Amino acid sequence: MKAGDVVMGRVFATEPYGIYLRVGDMDVLVHTMDVSWTEHTSPRDYAQVGEILPVKILGLADARTATGWLPWPKGTPIESPDAGRS
Repeated sequence: MKAGDVVMGRVFATEPYGIYLRVGDMDVLVHTMDVSWTEHTSPRDYAQVGEILPVKILGLADARTATGWLPWPKGTPIESPDAGRS
């Protein structure tokens, strides 16, 4: 996995500051600011533990942790282009 990859991750925790997803053996943090750009959304309102979501990898902190953002509005097919962040 490298920066720029879009992968599917399973939500394993939601915190006031973001959503944690597991992708293989890597943990990916999506910060609150990267959950939604159209409105301020609590991560707990956006994702539930166990849910599988697409996540774009922003960077790798080390071999087991990364940061990412949710490139598609919830409910939008992954094939659809995102009008937000590029």
